[in-house]
Amino acid sequence: MKVFLDASVLVEAALFNSTKFEVADALVQSGACTSIHALAEAYATLSGDKRLKINPHDAAEMVLNCASKLQTGILDESETLALIENAPSRGISGGSFYDAIHAETARKMGCSKIHTLNENHFRHVAPDLEIAPL
Repeated sequence: MKVFLDASVLVEAALFNSTKFEVADALVQSGACTSIHALAEAYATLSGDKRLKINPHDAAEMVLNCASKLQTGILDESETLALIENAPSRGISGGSFYDAIHAETARKMGCSKIHTLNENHFRHVAPDLEIAPL
């Protein structure tokens, strides 16, 4: 079974002092799937969250290290436009659209499970996929 990791898992896999590090790191080391968008979100969090005090160079290195171990996918223009077109009828708006991007990328990559710290974010946009807590 192919699994997909959202940005929250990638962030935890980059933080050695996190209580979730070992589990998140094992998922990354397993060669799971993620999206280019999730890598961008992880970088934004690691480099921008003032509580973490991580400089952008180190944040980039952390994300690139994770990326080197993962299969990555991306939606093309027509797939993204179709997702936008169908979002209103699926009740997807606001920030949940970004979770829909992850879910659609997971489907495209043949994943049947999404690992995340934000289970509730994915229940609505991915009712057809298994949502697994970290």
